[in-house]
Amino acid sequence: MGSGLFFYVVLENFVKPRMLDKKLQAHPLLIFLSLIGGIKEFGIMGLVVGPVTVTLVVILWDFWKLYRRELILNKGHR
Repeated sequence: MGSGLFFYVVLENFVKPRMLDKKLQAHPLLIFLSLIGGIKEFGIMGLVVGPVTVTLVVILWDFWKLYRRELILNKGHR
């Protein structure tokens, strides 16, 4: 049981942030803080809820930046 917990902690705190960093271009510290914040707010379920919430915020932020860029570019063509 102890070794399983060890591997889980290593995967969640070191492997998962590196994988998410490459896909989302999010800083590993942001992912780590999302894990800590998720645990603080939601307990053990926060290991999932925290990173998912931060991932959604990052994706929405990227969409917002694209929307703003398109809005600015389209105003110049009118």
